[in-house]
Amino acid sequence: MKRAFLYLFLAGPLVFTACGDDKGTTTAAMGDDDDDDNGDDDDDDDDDATTAGPGDGDGDGDGDGDGDGDGDGETTGCEFICDTDMPGGDGPLCDVWAQDCPDGEKCVPYDSTGNNSWDSSKCVPVAGNAGGAGDECTSDGIQAGTDTCDVGHICYYQNEEGLGICVAQCIGSPDDPSCPDPDDVCTIVNDGILTPCRPACDPLLQDCNVPIEVACLPASGTDKFTCIIDASGDAGAYQDPCEFINGCDPGNFCAGAAAVPDCLGADGCCTPFCDLGEDPSPCPDATECVPWYEEGQAPPQYMNVGGCVIPQ
Repeated sequence: MKRAFLYLFLAGPLVFTACGDDKGTTTAAMGDDDDDDNGDDDDDDDDDATTAGPGDGDGDGDGDGDGDGDGDGETTGCEFICDTDMPGGDGPLCDVWAQDCPDGEKCVPYDSTGNNSWDSSKCVPVAGNAGGAGDECTSDGIQAGTDTCDVGHICYYQNEEGLGICVAQCIGSPDDPSCPDPDDVCTIVNDGILTPCRPACDPLLQDCNVPIEVACLPASGTDKFTCIIDASGDAGAYQDPCEFINGCDPGNFCAGAAAVPDCLGADGCCTPFCDLGEDPSPCPDATECVPWYEEGQAPPQYMNVGGCVIPQ
């Protein structure tokens, strides 16, 4: 079992509320999963409105995301594309899992209502010389849904100039999801419409390599961390208030108010990840480096991951 009392992550699978992979209307405790972020990506890409701690997820989601919109309809801090779990207007016109479009087309998430979130799916033509996972890409916007990626891929992590990278969409089914690359993290968000396979990452290294600023955060529903769009804006430093898993600067996470000193009048506040093997402790005064996972449950690559919180 992962700890579920320290971090403020979003509830559910990577659900993205307002912005980024995991901005949601929830906070989580250390150990909770986002989705963001999504899930999924987010983000599942992503989440609701709850609080978590070490070991908790963001509820988004990528990932964040989730994971990666949250569903509260806000867009503060989300400069480009937001992931949200807001209901769509038209309903899905194809199945992103089955990729059941005619030859020469692909099933993609898109914005059917103009609310700047992926809320439905439809068939669009596949571009000539379409790119695969990791290739640079451009898109015509999330309302159009068209991009330069191949079937089973979408253009994600786009910057101001519209340049992003192709990421695979999850394969399998919502009940048994996976990614073509087993090192990626399947994140399912926005009511299952957005299903990006986001890169796994190390929260101690913050080693995401994408065209926009992201944070390495917990992927909801998994024991991995993934690259979730940063929605912290001008905030996100230690002890800054936060609501969503991706509401803190890279290297920090959103922890429950009781886990961070002087976190008053907020659902949660930002606090750093920490290396359990570092001596002396790198954590701020009044906090300790607490393991992210319960004893014996940490994946090998995350054995040293902890969070700076007030011990419970």
